[in-house]
Amino acid sequence: MAKGGIGHTESESDSFDRHISLYSRHSRDYVESVSKEICSVMTRLGYGEEIRRWRIEKYREMDRLSNARRSDITKITAGSKAEGLTCLLESDIDVLFVQNGVLCVEFDFDLHTIPDDIGLFRMDTSVYPGHCRLPQERQAHTRIDIIHNALWDNGYGEVLLVVVYCLMNFLRHFHLNFHPECPNINARGRHYRIPLMR
Repeated sequence: MAKGGIGHTESESDSFDRHISLYSRHSRDYVESVSKEICSVMTRLGYGEEIRRWRIEKYREMDRLSNARRSDITKITAGSKAEGLTCLLESDIDVLFVQNGVLCVEFDFDLHTIPDDIGLFRMDTSVYPGHCRLPQERQAHTRIDIIHNALWDNGYGEVLLVVVYCLMNFLRHFHLNFHPECPNINARGRHYRIPLMR
């Protein structure tokens, strides 16, 4: 049994199970040497700890440079790229776009702790399990079209954020595909862009 499993052995008086695995046939020193060799090969292939830390820092630097050009959106690289596991063109790129100037808070949150120039929405989770309403508490000082064009007056004095409209506005504004199974593809590979609000 090279793959491992449970072997059954019977003796005269009783029976017992013993664990059979690949490692049970080899000494501990052999297993450690194989592990070190695998680590050495992975390092030579570009997956060592030092190169991973370097990649993480470079992706963060790319995000910082991109965020320095824009004040309305904060870009955050996520997934395998953010963990330094893959090179630039090796796999897809997962990017989170966080809308600045807007904040969603729970109903019991103290609004006086949030600066006045930030638009606020309260999360009302009393509607359906797994869903929430987002009534607007206050507008941001600067108009954010992606948010403003997704507001809806419900006729009872509440202005609600319609998340589907907000998502469609975001995708339209950045000229992105709507369906997540159709990522944006360019010379640098597949880009999955996910819009968020804090």
